[in-house]
Amino acid sequence: MKIHLIYPNFKTKNAGGTQEPLGIMSLAAVLRQAKHQVFLTDLTFIKDISVIDEHVRSADLLGIGCSTPLFGIALEILKRAKNINPAIFSIAGGPHATQDPTEALQHGFDIVAIGEAEKTIVNLLTCLEAKGEWKKTNGIAYAEDKRVIENPRSGFIDQLDNLPFVARDLIRQDKYLKWNGYISLLNTRGCPYRCLFCKPIQDKLFGTRCRKRSPMSIAEEIEIIYRNYGAKHFYFKDDTLFLCGAQWFAELKTEFDKRNLKVHWICNGRVDQVNQKLLKSMKEAGLEAVAFGVESGSQKILDFYRKDTTIAQSKEAFRLCHKLNILPYAFLLFGAPEETIDDLKKTTQLYKELRPYGCRRFITTPIPGNFLYEYAKQNGIIYKKTYREYDNALNLIEGRLSMKLKHLSLKDIQRYSKKIMRINLISNVKRLLTCQVDIKVLIRYLGIALNRVFFGFF
Repeated sequence: MKIHLIYPNFKTKNAGGTQEPLGIMSLAAVLRQAKHQVFLTDLTFIKDISVIDEHVRSADLLGIGCSTPLFGIALEILKRAKNINPAIFSIAGGPHATQDPTEALQHGFDIVAIGEAEKTIVNLLTCLEAKGEWKKTNGIAYAEDKRVIENPRSGFIDQLDNLPFVARDLIRQDKYLKWNGYISLLNTRGCPYRCLFCKPIQDKLFGTRCRKRSPMSIAEEIEIIYRNYGAKHFYFKDDTLFLCGAQWFAELKTEFDKRNLKVHWICNGRVDQVNQKLLKSMKEAGLEAVAFGVESGSQKILDFYRKDTTIAQSKEAFRLCHKLNILPYAFLLFGAPEETIDDLKKTTQLYKELRPYGCRRFITTPIPGNFLYEYAKQNGIIYKKTYREYDNALNLIEGRLSMKLKHLSLKDIQRYSKKIMRINLISNVKRLLTCQVDIKVLIRYLGIALNRVFFGFF
């Protein structure tokens, strides 16, 4: 079959960050492996949406996968596609469709693929090609007689090594490399934690058990990327990479050494997962920087978010990174329902003590499918939103609260956000002047940030 997959990140580069859409790239890879003819249009760097028209006109099936902030654009694309090719069969996937299949079906999609879709979509297309009973396919939802039928799940993929490497040749990988200075990877799926702003949609997507690829699989993919694109810097997008453990990273280093790969990488992490043995093993395998979910300097707010971390753990994680010359960064959330000026002051003070090399700041945003959204609805504090306004990074950039806050105004949040950025700027200038860190490494990451500021997307 001819399949046209679309990632609808059109003129919205802040939505979820500007990294490769690894999920839909994985679907493209498994579909090609199953001998289908696949086109993938990633709209991230596209200026004219009409680029989709030619492939839509000739395709048998249209697949669109996205998060909630991009769902409005997905609906515009669906409408355009149906006008061009009324007979095209349409599938919605990704976080937004998974959390509310009914909404996607009501807006005109023929099928919703729920959760991990690699097995689901191949099985579905096998049935469609054979003109079989596609409605019996596990992992889908569809409408019949004005009812929504949701079939049993396909089950999570236990052996991630069995999946083909994502289809990087179908996107502008060179553009992402130029934009970010690195290429993105994903090693793990599944998260055992219970954060209010991630769960339960994250469980519906990937489950609560952390599954990981082998060090050999990761090294093989990096070797291919290096050979094809010359990239030496990588970003693991995983939420739970630290759960792989020190031995896994020691084996990864061995695999790199076998291939004579001199690569460096960054990742995300939880402050309660850190210990010196693990960080040393990660650094020996090429780790340069970690972005931790610090979120707040107030234990009250951390407990509200159900982070199950402490201020002391944040301090220890950053202390160990500084000791081992690993660059620590911080993710910060502003605007929890019960947050006060005093809580913002605590966050600012903690930021001074942690001495990060940078941070990403977000407005706390209830998104359909997470527990925070249900909390906000039950308490009558959620603002009515367009899909775009579910982007927690964009809300801070564009100056927009997502909930009615009892104790804080938008100006309060903006004031303390700017204070933190001033602290960060002064700290990094001092580091440069006193050579407290590998200057080449620091300049590279500062250069990435300045590149985004210059082009107006950061």
